[in-house]
Amino acid sequence: VLLFQPLFVLGRNNIIKKATEKIKKFDKLIVIGITGSYGKTSTKEFLTTMLAEKFNVLSTKEHRNSEVGISKTILEELNKDHQIFIVEMGAYKKGGITLLCDIVRPMIGLVTGVNEQHMATFGSMENILSAEGGQELLESLPKNGLIIVNGDNKYCVDLYKKANIHKRIYSERGDKIDSDIWAEEVSVSKGSLDFVAMTKKADAEYFKVNVLGKQNIQNLLGAILVAKELGMSFSEIS
Repeated sequence: VLLFQPLFVLGRNNIIKKATEKIKKFDKLIVIGITGSYGKTSTKEFLTTMLAEKFNVLSTKEHRNSEVGISKTILEELNKDHQIFIVEMGAYKKGGITLLCDIVRPMIGLVTGVNEQHMATFGSMENILSAEGGQELLESLPKNGLIIVNGDNKYCVDLYKKANIHKRIYSERGDKIDSDIWAEEVSVSKGSLDFVAMTKKADAEYFKVNVLGKQNIQNLLGAILVAKELGMSFSEIS
């Protein structure tokens, strides 16, 4: 293993360098970075499905959320026709999300939620909050960027309060925090979720989604909020 380690590092760095150089050429590409301790993949899949109705979208496949996986997606799949690139961002140590942001340069960041489940990997809550907690993602966004967070998660709310760029927040209920979007009339059945999405501007739309688990309300609301920020109407999203 030690004998081949230098070759592995050299190959890894070469892939990252090529991907970074390639994506710089796509100056009109909107990159959306999604991180968090949980909900990343589901939110990415929901958002990809929504945005694909109106845009040419590329997203990272399955759990391909490391620097090498994301770089390979750029090198193998990204082309000039793509308008939006949705990137699921995973990390195993502090600084990991910064590295991914250096590669893809996101314009929009979404933090799905933070908890202590990866404490053994990160070593401390401080390190988790820096990476999965969205601090590195927030710091990597441009001044005209946008950060969107889960208002039902206390760590995300803290990040929201710190943000000095454009920011939005979502929550399951509208009475807990001053949310930009929330859900009402939620109904959970064996095969679907039914709810009405509400916004500050008194917009409302009924959603029936064939997925399991009430926890997906949060993931859906985050994706809906991103889609609305990109110009899609409630009816298009629904």
